[in-house]
Amino acid sequence: KDVDVVVENFTPGVMNRLNIDYETLSAINPDLIMCSISAFGQKGPLANLPGFDYIAQAYAGV
Repeated sequence: KDVDVVVENFTPGVMNRLNIDYETLSAINPDLIMCSISAFGQKGPLANLPGFDYIAQAYAGV
């Protein structure tokens, strides 16, 4: 109820399975801002692969 921002880096679908997706949380706090930062995006061929910053950097050649 007191949280303003939720930042998460799960693969797509995990927040829904945990019942902490935007729709559920915004029903509790309508002013909620949610930021999703996944390594390979929410859509596309790599979306379901888990990863963190260093994995995404290595994959991108950074």
